[in-house]
Amino acid sequence: MSALVRHIVIIPLLLAIGGLLAGACCASAGSDEHSLQASENASRSQPQLALAYWREIDPEQLPAQEIPRYFAKGYMLLRNQGEPSEIAELRAQILQFQSQLPTPSLSALIQLIEIEELRLAGKLFSAQYQIEQLQRSSSDWKNDYILFLVHEVSSELHKDLGQLDQAGVALERAFSWLDEHDSSQEYRRTRLLISAAALLRHSGSFSEARLNIQSALNLARASGARMDEVEALVELAQLHLAMGENQSAANHLQQALVLAKGVQSTKSELHVLAVLADLYLRQHQAAEALTASLRAKSVAESAGLWLPFWIATSHQGMAEIQSGNIAAGLSTIAPALDALAETDSYRIKLRILGQLADILAHQRAFEQANWAMQEYRKVSDEMQQTNHRWLLNQYQTQLETNRLRQQAAELILRNQLKQSALEQSGLQQQRLLLFAALLLLSVMLLVLVAQRLRLSNQRLHMSNRNLTEKSRIDKLTGLLNRGALLETLFANDRQRRHDDQYTEDGILFLIDIDHFKQINDTWGHAAGDSVLKQLAASLTDCMRGTDYIARWGGEEFVVVTPGTDLQQGLVLADKLLHAIHARETLVGHRSLQVSASMGLAALGANASQSDFERQLAVADAALYFAKNQGRNRAIAVLSHQLNEQDCQHLTERFQALVDTAKIQVATITGPERT
Repeated sequence: MSALVRHIVIIPLLLAIGGLLAGACCASAGSDEHSLQASENASRSQPQLALAYWREIDPEQLPAQEIPRYFAKGYMLLRNQGEPSEIAELRAQILQFQSQLPTPSLSALIQLIEIEELRLAGKLFSAQYQIEQLQRSSSDWKNDYILFLVHEVSSELHKDLGQLDQAGVALERAFSWLDEHDSSQEYRRTRLLISAAALLRHSGSFSEARLNIQSALNLARASGARMDEVEALVELAQLHLAMGENQSAANHLQQALVLAKGVQSTKSELHVLAVLADLYLRQHQAAEALTASLRAKSVAESAGLWLPFWIATSHQGMAEIQSGNIAAGLSTIAPALDALAETDSYRIKLRILGQLADILAHQRAFEQANWAMQEYRKVSDEMQQTNHRWLLNQYQTQLETNRLRQQAAELILRNQLKQSALEQSGLQQQRLLLFAALLLLSVMLLVLVAQRLRLSNQRLHMSNRNLTEKSRIDKLTGLLNRGALLETLFANDRQRRHDDQYTEDGILFLIDIDHFKQINDTWGHAAGDSVLKQLAASLTDCMRGTDYIARWGGEEFVVVTPGTDLQQGLVLADKLLHAIHARETLVGHRSLQVSASMGLAALGANASQSDFERQLAVADAALYFAKNQGRNRAIAVLSHQLNEQDCQHLTERFQALVDTAKIQVATITGPERT
């Protein structure tokens, strides 16, 4: 990703020279062929002038060899400076010429336009499959302009799919093409710089992203490319949003909206309105968000752009929820979610569902917020599975390619053998030498194929291993998750029972953050996430390397300490309570002091999973007893004599069982909160 930074260039002198060249070409253009050259010269610094030149050209008057260049140039200009209706007209015109003058270049250009239509409709994986097919056939259509467009579209497609590394590779190829073929095409470089800034923003490189976007703004303003200036301002606003600078983002968006309306660009206005509605929702400005989303719906519906329409509908529903009309908002957003479910736009769906859950939680509609989070998890899992299938498909495609290459090598070998059989008998020695050379070549090809297969298998194995490892770790805290802990403790029970290291008694800790819901409701989910991370850090600092630490779910954590008795467990609980008290969480300019409650239960030597679950229930009851006793403390169950009836309602009867001496407990109280 850092390689993109070297393409930040600001060359005022070249811009001035480009303007002079454009004027000279305008004066000397006496034919359509000259007008095409004038359009290319003008695009170096004045894309609107280049588009005007291009529109004046009659392709019927151009030589046949210039037709693909004319249409590729037109699509390159209209894609960034035109409207969807103009691109549809261009596609129809290319189809008409293709029927009269079929060429691989025109077929490739039609396919590229169809790929872009699929991308804008949210059918991302279909678009990805087709662009891979188009790239494999590049030797058939050999056109530099189309190759540049393929790199540019491929980069945006990978970015939409969340495949940022692949997007960076494609964008780097587009920059390289520009440097190699025409480094003075500053208009094209503007859009590439905006795309580079977006990738750097997604990767967290905010300073480098700012440099790219500032260069893009300078180029756009110098060339008078208002639509490029709008896109650059929107990306700059999104960068400010990512950095938490909401007011700066709002100022840039308002400036971009004025520009977009001035140039009457549907795409640009929709882009600005979508980001603006998102900003208003973040700032809880429901009325402003509703106004922006309704305007976006109207513009998108008029243009027949349904993906932006459903995004705007989602923003409208969330604005209604923020206004307090939860039922109406959910009714508005439901068809939008259904429509988006038919697309591959996973990142858009995740962003909408996550924002919806936050808004519902803020409105205290916790049941609906929980539903939104469940849908979020479903979409996230589906995206991971789809990406995994794509990787498998890539692997299968590589296998098929290798098989075809092997067949081609075998066919070459058979043809050579037949040719050798027809040679004169006096050339027997030469035929034998040729046969040996061909045989050696086929062996080398087979070895190469085997090496590639082995490399592909290794990559697939590595990918599967990484996926398995990620599924065991809680992403927020970096600790083991519930499944990973149970698998570590009990998946190989027989071997563990014969390992002296794990045959000692241990202590089971169940830890819960005090008032965690209040923290989330008051300070937001980001503050809650910080508290969870800080508690995980305290546990990691206090525990030994042989202990097991896991996030059990929500704000609950489980710790198992082999080779520890209850007295040692109480000492460790006291240490934990002080460590949690000493570690503060910063929220804005305010410091939060957090406490936790704990339940401790003994875990016998060679405990099975059923033993673990039984003692976990005891620790859970002790934890809730600690909560009822005032929180910020640890309750250790020293011994108990429980019958089956006691175990069924242990939490509710815990106080009574302590009072009747059926349960013996010890209490460790944490330091007082300041």
